[in-house]
Amino acid sequence: FEYLESISGDLWIEWNESLRGMTGFARLEQGRDVLIIANDSLVDVSGFGSLTDLEASLLVLGNGSLNHVSGFNNLEFVGEDLAISGNESLLVISGFERLATVDGDLAIIQNEALYSILGFVDLVGVGQELAISKNGALCQSVVDEWIALLGTVDGVSVDNDETC
Repeated sequence: FEYLESISGDLWIEWNESLRGMTGFARLEQGRDVLIIANDSLVDVSGFGSLTDLEASLLVLGNGSLNHVSGFNNLEFVGEDLAISGNESLLVISGFERLATVDGDLAIIQNEALYSILGFVDLVGVGQELAISKNGALCQSVVDEWIALLGTVDGVSVDNDETC
């Protein structure tokens, strides 16, 4: 996949028991959907550094060993939904520094070990609902501060650790 620059359809990366990291997509700039689902040995998603926009969705779901999502440094636009959910070992979401708009929902839900979502520094708009909840180690005060900096959000649903 090292020469792949665009995908007119969906990129599904799922049910790969031995996949530990994401490499080979360094030149991918555009696509429709990127779905990274149920890869039990996947530890790090960092191989999409040239991706600038997705017509539809980016979903990172149910990757039990995943601890870091950092590889979307040039992504500016998601046409539908961005969901990072059910990744029980996920600690940090970074590397979305240029993401400005998610036209659909932005959902960060049920990532029990997650404590940092600092990777969304340029995000100014979420077209539909922003849902950040059930992230056991994520302080609600950090989420509240981050939401206050956002521009346009249609609806907000939050419920994280109130004790820190």
